[in-house]
Amino acid sequence: PDFYLRALAEGGAYMLRAFEGEQGRGFEHPHWLAWCTDLADWLLTQELPGGGFPRSWRDHTAEVVLEDSRSSNAVVPFFVRLTRVTGEQ
Repeated sequence: PDFYLRALAEGGAYMLRAFEGEQGRGFEHPHWLAWCTDLADWLLTQELPGGGFPRSWRDHTAEVVLEDSRSSNAVVPFFVRLTRVTGEQ
């Protein structure tokens, strides 16, 4: 079983969307934001020398399975939304 960049990125973006929605209703979920920040920090450690990201990793090991970076665009909405929420680059 492998896990894919697109699934991680979309999961992170949806978590941020939920975080913003709850915040707008007056509820705070700092652990949701921490999860997203941790995900972004980990993804940045996975960045390939050419600037893209691997397509998939092996479950439980995070060993890169597919280094193909053609799915790298999938993380852009997540990183943009995280920047908007946190104010950090």
